[in-house]
Amino acid sequence: MGEQNKGVWGNEILDGGFLQVPLSLLRNYKAFGLTDSELCLALVVLSYKFSESDPWPSTATIARLMGKKPDAVFKASRSLKEKKMLLRYEKDGVTVWDFTGLTNMLLAIPSIKKDRGGYIK
Repeated sequence: MGEQNKGVWGNEILDGGFLQVPLSLLRNYKAFGLTDSELCLALVVLSYKFSESDPWPSTATIARLMGKKPDAVFKASRSLKEKKMLLRYEKDGVTVWDFTGLTNMLLAIPSIKKDRGGYIK
């Protein structure tokens, strides 16, 4: 973890882990049509991404961390799938969460728009 993060948050907080999130996602999620719950779902799931492999937290874990019922997680994930931002699939008995679609949408933001601090206007 970088020294800048330590200066902002301190070691005690960061020892529990942290999540790097592109500002282009935080600044544009509404422009992409994401709801607050969908963004929260993506952030919770991506907090389990420790390598190039797609993460596979359980729906129950995601619901607990979001403070929601599993039905709300299913609803948000279904909406993300319809928006082509999420692909969920079964592998070795677990549900795997693939946000390649969301990543591709972020990569499609024209560089001229990125120059304005990552905002789509």
